[in-house]
Amino acid sequence: METKSWLERLPWVKIGLAVLFFVIYTVLTSWKFALLIMWGIGVHENGHLWAMRRYGMPTKGFFFLPFLGGVALGTGTLSSRWKHFVMVIMGPIWGLLSAVPSVIAYLISGNLYFAAGAIFICFFNLFNLVPMSILDGGQMTSSIAFSFNKTVGLVVIGAGVALAALILPRFNFLIAILVIWTGINQFMNEYSLRHKPDSMHKMDARYKTYAILSYLGLAALFYFSISAIAAWSHIGTLKQVFTILLK
Repeated sequence: METKSWLERLPWVKIGLAVLFFVIYTVLTSWKFALLIMWGIGVHENGHLWAMRRYGMPTKGFFFLPFLGGVALGTGTLSSRWKHFVMVIMGPIWGLLSAVPSVIAYLISGNLYFAAGAIFICFFNLFNLVPMSILDGGQMTSSIAFSFNKTVGLVVIGAGVALAALILPRFNFLIAILVIWTGINQFMNEYSLRHKPDSMHKMDARYKTYAILSYLGLAALFYFSISAIAAWSHIGTLKQVFTILLK
């Protein structure tokens, strides 16, 4: 009797994880908040998938991961650090766009739930830009750093691990362990390959400049978006955001 591989079962795995994700967050919070999180994650991960397909990488879709977020799955590798950077940054860019419907709904209705939802989505994506291993920020800064040389790349990965160990345990121990463990493994893998040719083409000076400005500019755009929505809605703190979303 022939058994199916887990790859052949991907559609069922994705559906099962999505249902599990919705059920868990509905029980812990509310069905509205569960849908808001899934909307933000879904659009964000589709941004990664769009870039993968644009560069010819086969994809298997994305998965919701309860308590962790989501992950876009591609097969194969990209040929350059620039393409990898673009693939990663497209997640937060699409994530920013996912807040637009909530902003429009708030401006039309005046309902604070929509304003709080837009702030939450922007904050979630801004946090994801922090330069720590598997977070998008960590992957983007690594692409830039390794385009200088491998020593700079290793220093950036190591700094990201140290930052994760300093900050994340205060917020979510599970995510802290995952990010730190992944960062250490990435560091060890890159260290073992330090004398071998880079498998991806480095960015030249022009593309490194584009990448740095894009990364910093996107972070600033999220910050000013959060500030603007907060000013319009008079929502002053994240505590207020969660109070509105969870009531």
